[in-house]
Order: sequence, then C-alpha cells, then structure tokens
Amino acid sequence: MLVDWTIVICIIGGWGLAAGTSCTGNLGKVAQSGMFGSFWNFLSGGILVLFYWVFDFEGRSQGYDWIQNAPWWMWLGGIFGSSYVASATMLVPRLGASMVLGCSVLGQMVSSIIMDNFGVMGLHQRSATAGRIVGVVLTVGGVVAVVLATEWSNLKRMFSKETNAKAAAANADSDRDPNAQPVKVLSQSIKIEDPNDALVAAGQTLSDADVDADAEKAEQAQPVPKAAPHPQIPPILFIPAVINGVLISLQAASNGALGVAGSRSFASIFSYASGTAFMLLCALITTRFGRTLKFQTIRKASWWAWFGGAFGTVYVLSVLILTPHLGATTVLSGVVCGQISAALVLDHFALFGLPKRRISPMRIGGAVVLLAGVMMVAFL
Repeated sequence: MLVDWTIVICIIGGWGLAAGTSCTGNLGKVAQSGMFGSFWNFLSGGILVLFYWVFDFEGRSQGYDWIQNAPWWMWLGGIFGSSYVASATMLVPRLGASMVLGCSVLGQMVSSIIMDNFGVMGLHQRSATAGRIVGVVLTVGGVVAVVLATEWSNLKRMFSKETNAKAAAANADSDRDPNAQPVKVLSQSIKIEDPNDALVAAGQTLSDADVDADAEKAEQAQPVPKAAPHPQIPPILFIPAVINGVLISLQAASNGALGVAGSRSFASIFSYASGTAFMLLCALITTRFGRTLKFQTIRKASWWAWFGGAFGTVYVLSVLILTPHLGATTVLSGVVCGQISAALVLDHFALFGLPKRRISPMRIGGAVVLLAGVMMVAFL
C-alpha cells in the first residue's frame, strides 16, 4: 500500500517548503521587496524543473494530443500557488507568520477532506470517516499549540520591553515635575524609590508612620500600568488567510490531475512557468517596475538565500506525484507535519536568518499531537 511509506515523501516535501519559505523571506527582506524574493523562488525553481522535463524522455514521448481535451481547471495550478505566495507576502506583516500559518492549515485541512470526500478535480473518492475527521482536528490542534507557544514567547518579550519603556518615560516625566517620584527601571518590573531619599538630601526626614501613610496614599493614587495597546488586526484579514489554505489544496489537485493527464514533468514546468509570470507581474507592480528595488543590498544577500526555489521544487514535485494516489488530505497532512517539524528545528538553531526561538515543551507537545493527527488521516 503506497501510503505505508510514501507519506514520508510528503513530510520531506514539507521540509522543503519550510526551508524554501525561510530562504525566500530572507532574500525579500534584503531586497526590501517580498514579491522580488517570491519571483526569484518561482524563476529559479522553474529552471531546475526545466531540466527534469528535458530529460523526461518517457513523459515527452506521450505526445500532447491530450491538451485539447484537458479541463480548464487543470491549468490553474501555477496561478493557485503564486496567488498563495503573493497573498502570504502581504498578510504576514499584518497578522504575523504564525497566525498566517495557522489559518492556512485550517483552510488546507477542511478543503482537502471535502475534496477527497466528493472526489472533485480528478481525485479518488475517499470518504470522510470519523477517524479521518478526528485526525484533521488533531492536526489543526497541533498547529494551534505550536502557534500559541510561539506567540506567547513574543508576548513575554514584548511585555518586558513595554515595562521598561514605561519606566523610562516615567523617569523622564519626573525630571520635569519636581514633585514626581523617580521610577527605577528593572528587567521585568518597576519600583517606587523610598520618599525619604529625596528628603535626606534636603536635610529633612519623615517618621515611619508618615512614610507608611504617604506610601499607602501614593500606591492608591498611582495608576496601574497598562500594557500598550497592540495594533488592531481587522477580523476580515483572517478570511484571506484561511482562503490561502484552500489555494494550496486547489494547487495540489490541479497539478496532480495535469500530471496524470499528461506527464509529471510537463505539469511541473507549466505550473512554474505560469506562476513565474504571475509573480513577475506582482513584483513589477509592487516595485514600480524595479525602481524601488535595492540592487546594492541584493548583492549582499547570503548565498543560501538564493536556494529557496531549489527547496521549493522538492515540495512541488512531491505533491504533484503523490496527490493523485494518496488524496489531497493525506498529502497535505504530511506536508504540514514536515513543515512544522522543520520550522521547530530552523527556529531553535536560528537557521536561514530566522530569529532564535528555543524548542519549548508546549511546541514539542503540539508537534506530537500534529503527528498523531497525520497518522490518523493517513491510515484510517
């Protein structure tokens, strides 16, 4: 049975997707244009896939008579994939990478199990059994746990910075107000100094009772520090984030069907060609036809930043080859499993320019739940 071992290929594809996304993001950051990084991802990946098509003699020997009978949706795989990349590029700065990933996984899992259940877009019909539904829920729950663990670390760091910033602002105000009490900056909290300190310098002292009374009044009058308001996230932005996951499911189904109707090499080269054209258009529009690109800084990009397309081809080929046989839900569950596990390693060791985030027990627990969900989807 194919699923007994080929699920590993899906996981490897997820590793490729995570590494490729990190490299592409770093290149876009250096170039100060996320669309440029995405365009290079498709262009370089398309060049590699071109060699695959050239040397696929068996696939090219089948001819191309089938093209005139191919349904229209078979040709949209590249557009679906590039639309996902373009949308994610715009959503990540507003929602955060973890939130976009969580919403995307939700869209992937729900749409893929529906597509499998009804056998749409050339997929083999696979009923949405209770076990597979539970597996999808576990998969989404595992991703949510990993996302919350990541965001919780960010909130703790943000709180520490906000607290110290408030303390510094309070000290600045005390310089202007002679009656204000100085505030001491600590790593995690703020503390009011003893009022006697200022009076001793002036040759005056207070009794302990006076100090206690004044301290109690000051404590009651002192407003409780409130966290600085976070930027408001319009709820409507979560809709395109979830739709992004649906685009991934549609890309997998359309590319897989095109590979079955023709050849895998032709499906992959066409997907990359159409995706590259779409991303080129997006890059030209967002960079004002290259006028806002920082060509001087692009040359300073690390060597590995240019390999995002190479890593991405691992994902595209694994999905294209296995989706017709295993179904969209199984393939995408394996991809998500690989993507999350790779992200944990990349974050922990700060690879490919990512900020260092150590693996926490909650993130490990989320990954275990995710793996259990993938296994249920694959085997039940």
